[in-house]
Amino acid sequence: MSIDGKGQEPNIPVTDKPLDENYFKISTDFDYALNSFDKYFDLENVKHKRSLFYVRGEFWVVVDNLETDSPRKIETLWHWHPDCEVYQKFGGVTATNNERGNLEIIPVGKSDWKVDFVKGQEKPEIQGWYSPEYNKFEPNTATIYSTEIVADATFVWLLIPSEKEAPKIEAKVISKNESEIKLEVFNEDKGRWEIIIPYSNSRNAKLTFRRN
Repeated sequence: MSIDGKGQEPNIPVTDKPLDENYFKISTDFDYALNSFDKYFDLENVKHKRSLFYVRGEFWVVVDNLETDSPRKIETLWHWHPDCEVYQKFGGVTATNNERGNLEIIPVGKSDWKVDFVKGQEKPEIQGWYSPEYNKFEPNTATIYSTEIVADATFVWLLIPSEKEAPKIEAKVISKNESEIKLEVFNEDKGRWEIIIPYSNSRNAKLTFRRN
């Protein structure tokens, strides 16, 4: 994610201790992880918290929580493998159209993102390149979601993998506050998940599932 066109500054190169359990939770039905960053080039008083919630064998939810004291332009970037055929669907959804192995990225609760596709760009900045190892690179597609915010904001992304055609899934935000967001995800063939995703304190991460 870039903020006002600015990327992240270099941060701690080597850690001296592992993260404590406040930052992650591993259970039978889901995995959860979180972290935050506040060192952006030429920016002050802005903090990005990202929480990742994996419903085992089904999908991922990514939650971006932004704290800021002034209006900002936000860009969220999703980078695809060069072999992927990427296209935009309805409601800001982007997806692959591969013969085998696909992914849908669904913005939840916000469908008015400006969506751009960049591939092999050199100016005004380098974007849309894939490098499997040093000094080897080739063009790939980068999907850039952009919007503007005037104060603190939270964005939710649902990532759905599939072998071929993606399952029909609906998602909505049930509630949110300064510490967590509650999400409902519904699959007409399987059931309904209710997920609590905190911005801190992994003990508050919860998952409830009801079959159809």
